[in-house]
Amino acid sequence: MFSGFHDPIPEIFDRTPAGSMIWTDILDLDPMPAFTRGRVALLGDAAHAVTPDLGQGAGLAIEDAAVLAALFGRHPIGQAIREYDKRRLERAHRVASESRFYAGVAQLRNPIVVPLRNLLVKSIPERFMDRQLDSVLDIDFEPVRIAA
Repeated sequence: MFSGFHDPIPEIFDRTPAGSMIWTDILDLDPMPAFTRGRVALLGDAAHAVTPDLGQGAGLAIEDAAVLAALFGRHPIGQAIREYDKRRLERAHRVASESRFYAGVAQLRNPIVVPLRNLLVKSIPERFMDRQLDSVLDIDFEPVRIAA
């Protein structure tokens, strides 16, 4: 599977005993209609497990925690939890959807489609890639303020 990779990747796999290899499938969640119920709020992978294709899983979890902490500092618990849902659903769903899309593209196996995909990816202008990355990394939420 990794024979076409650059050195030293094939050698590393050749020297690794087969019994010590661990294969873990990547699983993501379909979008949930809410991350909260009553006084319970889900954060991170419990709310929106995403594929690693955009590298945003941990970032989304940190954002969740920061938003929830800021809301708890300003509102009663019930209101803070309801507001958390309003503020986090759209962004988390968008990042999860984009990540799932890129996972599908990355995992194509059709011998005709794969070279076309690779050529297309290599020819995407850098400014387009930067714009795409900006849309993922652009987050605006209230900062957490520590009480004096």
